[in-house]
Amino acid sequence: GGRFVAAQKPEKAVEVLAALGHPVRLAVVRALLRGPAVAADLQAAVGLSSVGQLYHHLKTLTSARIVEQHGRGDYRLAARTVVPALVLMLASADIAGELG
Repeated sequence: GGRFVAAQKPEKAVEVLAALGHPVRLAVVRALLRGPAVAADLQAAVGLSSVGQLYHHLKTLTSARIVEQHGRGDYRLAARTVVPALVLMLASADIAGELG
């Protein structure tokens, strides 16, 4: 357990944590937990005024391999990331004292 984690190179893990560490990107991930969505629906769900802003955040999430694009503008969480993303969100809420 602990030795394995300590031996890993941190760059990719830091990229994932940084991608999830922005309020808009976290909101996008939460929206995608409900299922795949097109860009316009994601833009409305997270309250962005510009689709360009959304694409900037989606690029960060796809680069970190959290979100995948299917077809034209159809975004979804990568299947292998659903459970780890939920665990990270719950763990961060727990550390922040938000779980009671």
